[in-house]
Amino acid sequence: MLNDGIDISQYLKYGNNDIDIEVMGSPRNLLGPLHQADSGKLWTDWSSFRKEGLEYTPDYIVKPYGLFGRSDI
Repeated sequence: MLNDGIDISQYLKYGNNDIDIEVMGSPRNLLGPLHQADSGKLWTDWSSFRKEGLEYTPDYIVKPYGLFGRSDI
């Protein structure tokens, strides 16, 4: 079993095994909100796109996500 993973040992056979991984993302950096100050909010709703208030910044804020390294499965 992998750290913070799932146990797939029942699906493995003796010898080489191929594992396919499907990675899904979100259009967060494409569609926004791009001007929301980092408030730690985990939810995006209509208020995330306002152009005023404490959570607004004129800077472009993008979030890193995706595959950043090799998978050691």
